[in-house]
Amino acid sequence: MNEMVDAKEYRDRHDPFIEQGQEPPGRWAPDERPGGALTWRGQLGWRTSHGLAIVRWSTGKPSDAENALYPDGSRGEANDTLDHGFRRRASGERLWIYGRIDIRPDDVVFIDGEQPIYQPPPQGDIPNLEADLARDGAFVAAIKDDRFALAVRTVFDNRSFYKGQDPRSWVSGERSAAALVANLRDRGESYNDYYPRFAGLRGTYPDDRYRAAPADTHRRDFEVAHNPARCAVGSAVCLAWSRRAFGRGGAAGNGRHAALA
Repeated sequence: MNEMVDAKEYRDRHDPFIEQGQEPPGRWAPDERPGGALTWRGQLGWRTSHGLAIVRWSTGKPSDAENALYPDGSRGEANDTLDHGFRRRASGERLWIYGRIDIRPDDVVFIDGEQPIYQPPPQGDIPNLEADLARDGAFVAAIKDDRFALAVRTVFDNRSFYKGQDPRSWVSGERSAAALVANLRDRGESYNDYYPRFAGLRGTYPDDRYRAAPADTHRRDFEVAHNPARCAVGSAVCLAWSRRAFGRGGAAGNGRHAALA
């Protein structure tokens, strides 16, 4: 109960309710320093009520809606993503449907739009691991498993990859690794769901779900992050590739290669 009260107090403080049409508690304004770039002044977020629905605003733009009216007459959440715009919950194999929200005085209506379609990069002379994996049926089927997706996200995070003896690298950063997982799963997800990291599940595919005691959490996470063999990103394509770690600044790591499978 105390946690619920604390959460409500936190939200009321950071996203207070204001009346529709009321002057927002924050705004974009020119910076007083030379150059005059626009900066945000005042409250970062707030909420407005629209009948049964509630809209949360962030720096003057709607960021999500609670209890929005869906096309089938049901209600649920709608939230904005950086890559595909607003989305609502779906059912079945597809987890999300994208579109836009119509904010009305007495309601918030979600209107379905054109759905994003992933176009894998072409295969060519330049090594591209994403292009190869996108055409590997076994890998694409396996990545729909949440634990396998977590393993892929861990293996691909901030790594350089090499195909056979080709000295040219294919690089995967935090954002691109998240996008690769979301795209290849083909379930209507956004890279936001896996960036900066996917923390919804523990465990290493194809092992059973995480069983270690809480005290072992950090040790096990370290092992997973530094032991690609445990992550078992295995397919015929991966057998031809190896990876090498690099620092966040882009510099190469210790130079040791590790097979993906």
